[in-house]
Amino acid sequence: MTFKIVLATLCTMILCGCPGKSPNQASTVINCMVTNVTDGDTIGCTTPEKKTYIVRLANIDAPEKKQDYGAAAKKHLSDLIYMREVTIKISGQDKYERYLGEVFLGNLNVNKDMVSSGHAWAYQEYLKDDQYIALEDSAKSQKFGFWIAPNPLNPKAFRKSLPN
Repeated sequence: MTFKIVLATLCTMILCGCPGKSPNQASTVINCMVTNVTDGDTIGCTTPEKKTYIVRLANIDAPEKKQDYGAAAKKHLSDLIYMREVTIKISGQDKYERYLGEVFLGNLNVNKDMVSSGHAWAYQEYLKDDQYIALEDSAKSQKFGFWIAPNPLNPKAFRKSLPN
């Protein structure tokens, strides 16, 4: 009986195009209104059918809220897409069950804009597109965003420095 339930669930997910946790699956594309910007790399949005998504922007890592430039990263992302219609290419889910995706405002890749403007790092640990590294290098050489600081702290290093 359990096998039949699992099989039926999997078939339903495949037929409805629901994104799953597999990083190798084909992308699912959704259109939604951005209703929340949590920080520089996480948003909430709602589809016209009233389905809500929490989306972690793939390939980037923005400063944490309590970190230097965290508020600036959130503001930049908010200024770009808050209460705007976006298209998101969802590629899976993370360990917190947020959807992972690349966000587009028209032809603008918002994830890449966050890196090229110096508001996020290329998240090299999970990177799927090497262009992010070139965008980060360019922002760094031009001292955009947090790169104006002599040694900005990568969010991963910041998180490790926090007490448990």
